Amino acid sequence: MAFQEIIVAVAATSLIVLFVMLYTVRERTKEIGTLKAIGFSNWTVMSQFMLEGTLLSAIAGVVGIAIGSVAAPVLSGLLLPAASQGTFGRGFAMGTNTQTTASIALTPELVLIALGAAVLLGAVGSLYPAWRASRTRPAEAMRYE
Repeated sequence: MAFQEIIVAVAATSLIVLFVMLYTVRERTKEIGTLKAIGFSNWTVMSQFMLEGTLLSAIAGVVGIAIGSVAAPVLSGLLLPAASQGTFGRGFAMGTNTQTTASIALTPELVLIALGAAVLLGAVGSLYPAWRASRTRPAEAMRYE
């Protein structure tokens, strides 16, 4: 169940990056046309948008890790003990009032995996918009309103 939720979250994140970068390319069409008119290659324009998408995703990953490192222990302390005290709890079934608590530990490996996933999703989500920007013709871009 959790694996399916992770797949949905990854797909949603990739689509968000894709649509934001498509919007960025559309809004900067004249700038792209100017760059192409003064001699920038397709590769240079493409790498500019790929770098932008990857950096935005890396910054978002760092912010997400910071929020998660603060929120995860607080939320696990609030939600998990309440779940273990219900009618299906082990302490209730045995007649004792034991309470089990679960704690969330952030390991450096988990932080690096999360940051790597954010950067990878940013690169994948920026690939098509960057390719589209690199294929823009200068004359068409200058006519764009």
